[in-house]
Amino acid sequence: MNELTGAVLLAQFRKLDMIVGALRRIKSRFKSNIEGTEGVSFRTITDEAGDCATLLTVYLPTAEAAAAVAERL
Repeated sequence: MNELTGAVLLAQFRKLDMIVGALRRIKSRFKSNIEGTEGVSFRTITDEAGDCATLLTVYLPTAEAAAAVAERL
């Protein structure tokens, strides 16, 4: 790692709590908007404190349903 990369890393580390907090709020809002949709379920996360909220795993009942959602997205 060069000095410039190290400087950027240090600056980002100082903002890490803010960044992770924002990601968790966005994930929570997205999840709450699609919760209750028929056939949609979510992966269970056993360690919420370790979740950096960059991924929300959604399970759909069939491959066809998954393809339809992917097409809409």
